[in-house]
Formats: sequence, C-alpha cells, structure tokens
Amino acid sequence: MFAKKLYELNHQYGQLQSRIQICQNGEHNKIRQEIIKIKDESAENDLLLQNRIKYSRSQTVSELAAAQMDYGKRIKEIFEKDPHYSLESAALYAEYAIDFATQAMCHALLASFCAIDLQLTEDEKNKKMTEEKN
Repeated sequence: MFAKKLYELNHQYGQLQSRIQICQNGEHNKIRQEIIKIKDESAENDLLLQNRIKYSRSQTVSELAAAQMDYGKRIKEIFEKDPHYSLESAALYAEYAIDFATQAMCHALLASFCAIDLQLTEDEKNKKMTEEKN
C-alpha cells in the first residue's frame, strides 16, 4: 500500500546523505551551487503545496498542505529576523531540521499503521458479512 512512498523516501534519504557527504568535502563554489539548486527545488515544492491547497478535492489534504506551507513560512520568518545569523545558528537549525525529519518519519509510521488498521478492519467486516450471507 505504501511501497511507492517508502521507495521515494528511501531515494530522497540517499540523495540527502550523498549531497551532504559530497558537499562536506567539496569546494566552496560547489556548496553555493548546491544551495541555489536546493532553493529552486524548495520553490518548486512550495508551488506543489499551493496547488494541493487550492485544487485538492479533499479538505484534509488541503489542510495538511496548508500546515506544511505555514511551517515553511514560519521558519523563513525566524531566520529573516535573526540579525546575527551565524555558524552556530545555522548548525542548530540543521540539527533541528534533522530532528523534525525524524519526528515526521514517526508521524508517517503512525499514519501508515492507522491506515493499515482501518483497511484490515474493513476487510474483516466484509469477510464477516460474506460469511453471514453464506
């Protein structure tokens, strides 16, 4: 049921690891090019979220996308108002972002298990109804 999403997550995680490892040993210009590339990717993701908010047939999906947009905007606001954005604050944010990703994985696990539980409950209900008819 979630195999495709797990594959995507695994792929993204692999890319994240590779990019960090390459950039830690890379040239300064390479790091700056990666920053530009990632900001472009982030802007694309923001547009996708905006479209989900605007065009989704599901109110829940719209609200979840809006929550993601609000989080991203809030993070940007925090850093824009930090007049002393420093190595320390950048490193702390990186740690926080990794912790947040870990928390998001936990939420994904819980949501997946809840969806599987609902599916199994529905299957059991249908099986019971079928048996009662026979």
